Amino acid sequence: MGVFLTERNSRDYFNFNYKDMDETCGPYECSCPKRILDKLSPTDNEYAKEWRKNCRDRIEKNKKIKKDIKQLKQPPIGTKIKINNDKN
Repeated sequence: MGVFLTERNSRDYFNFNYKDMDETCGPYECSCPKRILDKLSPTDNEYAKEWRKNCRDRIEKNKKIKKDIKQLKQPPIGTKIKINNDKN
């Protein structure tokens, strides 16, 4: 599995940069989509296993955040909301 970090800077003449590595390098970036993770073949490499785990953990965390946001947008009738206006 290859990981390519890209950066674009429109204020510079050389406005596109990239860094390539594979999952066995244990990249810090862990935003690989689930649909791609599901297609990967098994591996024995510990760095790759840890990277895949971190990617899946991030996916689950994002699901929880989206669920929490949805609940905040439509709280059940009768929900009490406490606003803390402490300016200390």
